[in-house]
Amino acid sequence: MALRENSWRFRRCGWEQGIENFTEVGISAFVLAERVVFVQENREMMSFGFLNILMLTGLAAVALPVLAHLISRRRFEVVEWGAMQFLKLGQRTRRKIRLQDFLLLLIRMLILGLLALALSRPWGRGAIFGSFAPAVSRDVVFVIDGSGSMGWESDDGIPHQRAIQWVFDALEELNPGDTVSLIDARTQTRRLIHPPSTDLKHVRDSLQTIAAPDGTSKLSQAVIEAVQILLTTSNVSREVIVLTDLQKYPWTLDDQLSRQRLDDLLSQPAVPPTISVVDLSEVQGTPNNFSVGEIGLSRSLTVPGFPIQIRAVVSQSGGASTTKTVRLNVNDQPVAGAEREVTLAGDGQSTVDFSHVFSEPGVYRIGIALEHDQLPVDDLAEVLIEVADGVPVLIVDGARHRDETRSESFFVSAAFRSSGENERWVRSTVIHPTELNEQALKDKQVVLLCNVPTLDESQQRSLTKFVESGGGLLIAPGDRIETESWNTWLVETGEEMPQKHFLPAEFLSIESQTFDAIGDDGASTEVVIDTDTLTDSWMERFQKGNDVDFSATRFSKWWKLGTQRSMKDSDEKTDSDEPEPIQDPAGEAVGSRSGESVVGRFTNRDPFLVIEQAGQGKVALLAVPLDADWSTLPARSDFVPFLHEIVFQLSGQGFKRNVSAGAVLKLPLEDGERPRDFAVLGPNEVSSEPKLLREGDALFATFSETSLPGLYEFVSKDAVKPEATSFLVLRDPSESDLSRIDEVEWEILSGEDRMKMIDTMSDLTAANQAELTRSELWWILLLGILALLVAEVFLTRRMVQGGHTQLTTEME
Repeated sequence: MALRENSWRFRRCGWEQGIENFTEVGISAFVLAERVVFVQENREMMSFGFLNILMLTGLAAVALPVLAHLISRRRFEVVEWGAMQFLKLGQRTRRKIRLQDFLLLLIRMLILGLLALALSRPWGRGAIFGSFAPAVSRDVVFVIDGSGSMGWESDDGIPHQRAIQWVFDALEELNPGDTVSLIDARTQTRRLIHPPSTDLKHVRDSLQTIAAPDGTSKLSQAVIEAVQILLTTSNVSREVIVLTDLQKYPWTLDDQLSRQRLDDLLSQPAVPPTISVVDLSEVQGTPNNFSVGEIGLSRSLTVPGFPIQIRAVVSQSGGASTTKTVRLNVNDQPVAGAEREVTLAGDGQSTVDFSHVFSEPGVYRIGIALEHDQLPVDDLAEVLIEVADGVPVLIVDGARHRDETRSESFFVSAAFRSSGENERWVRSTVIHPTELNEQALKDKQVVLLCNVPTLDESQQRSLTKFVESGGGLLIAPGDRIETESWNTWLVETGEEMPQKHFLPAEFLSIESQTFDAIGDDGASTEVVIDTDTLTDSWMERFQKGNDVDFSATRFSKWWKLGTQRSMKDSDEKTDSDEPEPIQDPAGEAVGSRSGESVVGRFTNRDPFLVIEQAGQGKVALLAVPLDADWSTLPARSDFVPFLHEIVFQLSGQGFKRNVSAGAVLKLPLEDGERPRDFAVLGPNEVSSEPKLLREGDALFATFSETSLPGLYEFVSKDAVKPEATSFLVLRDPSESDLSRIDEVEWEILSGEDRMKMIDTMSDLTAANQAELTRSELWWILLLGILALLVAEVFLTRRMVQGGHTQLTTEME
């Protein structure tokens, strides 16, 4: 009906009004069609724009054909003559000629208009544009979650394998020119393919070399790095695809700063990257899982024949009460008779303890293993321990005497000799305080200062360097101590407070008592060691009830120790700056501050032993000397094991074999050695070359790619002496928490439009083509220009062949 009405108006009103109405009908039809498209596509959002918007000023050239037409009409003068009446055109012919002129003028105007639009590079996004515009090249970053939870075993394999297969399938849908980056998300983000590559064969080869899932991952950091990669690319469509099992822990939901940083990155480009998450887990809710926590050792270094205590916590998440078998392994071999049965309640845990004695020196890998379940990576916890052939100890005797029995170090030296000449656990050397220097400290692991009155500045510097580089220092004070010298031993910190005391506590005063002291209530008030405070694993053996006599030690005197203060300037000390007694949780004076540990206390709450970390080493301060002047400790049968325990606790601090994921491995280099003399073999069996690190006069070969938990070895390339030095990157027990992201947490994580869930690459491709991909339309306009040029040539040729006559107003 509309077309018929328009045709009637065309005949009645002439070609000008007819074309005008035809245009109105066409526009109305387009608007109607647009509305229909929005209804059919569920009102999907569309957008439209221009990349070179200034070129739209060229639309003014549309008026040029009209001006040319108007000017050309005034070039001819019409002359009436007699025979003209026989040449006048009929009405039908006149309408035909006018329509041809109008069409030719319209074609020329459209050519110029479309050319200006094409030069402005229009683009569109949405269902309409995606249906006819060509696909745009894509930049894709695949982020594969490599955490231990991706190793959950089911009938269909593990999520990590499904993630790799998902990427293989996705590569089939990419086109030539599309770029791909690949990130293996671990504790450290591993960029397996960077910069982005168009070589899909290289991508497939890299997928086959990805290490098995283990340890933890930091997906929030990995996504940020993926977006940063896309900010350097040039294709219009940029996509981050995260393949994970939606475990909660890797996303750090409480880290709002990371999400803010991600939002800032997404807001930078004109066309922001899209982030899609693929859930590859087939488990709903939190599955039942058994795990072994970190192993605790009573010491990091021991000797052959000396027992070491091994402890770990076994946990169950979910489930009901059950009994599990736990065994002790050494170098992957079960230890005969070292098995425990533990009963675990639902969401419960239990502590298991083992004791083991090594027979030969070396470096051993201790493991505590559970029965196999669906997540094998946390069924085993491991740690390295060094079994040394004796610990070299330097004893500085502050009152050395010709009669050895009257020397301060007599009982200490005798205790270290008691293990026998053939198997001496501690190899000690005794010197006078004047002999203490850097040369004397060479090749020593622990230094004992037995009632040394004072140290000069040079000796203090030497001991400070010795401890901070990994040595251990034990101070056993007596009546010869000059407190002013010891209490003013300061070291540089390089922090806001440039100086601090080197000792873990200050000497306040010498306390004394009489034996068998009785209070008013008739109870004994004699001060002895409170064995209930001996809670460290290496001190538990001396607690009362373990058939020991350590608690029976009697004391006539002891040093009262007070807390230390970091100092900006030692001259600022005033009368109000008296050392504060170390406070226990109940508020009583016992002597503790940040960074130090009170390992044991007397029954009056005074500290008996204080230990503090100093650099890579430790400083231990006793409240009594190690002779028989102030106590009966040397007469106790526990004196020998106590001395050995504290020496082992202080030794082996400089060489850290057990490190957390992401830590730098440091191998001390001897004279003439270089990093290129070693190759580093990690859990993925890939050989790497370490780098050089210089710290003062010391040189180290270092390796920082430690995102994978497991054993790392610095292997010497010397064919004659191919030795290996072992390190162990520990697993994070937090990975055993398999809690998944719920709907509320997903809303927090995804935000308004930060990321979305997808199932297949086809879903993402279709969505990007229809909604997210920005399609440039200039090439469609060029095709239209070409078609119009052909139409102009055809129409002009037809008009010329038909004897076209220009109509004038006068001829009407």
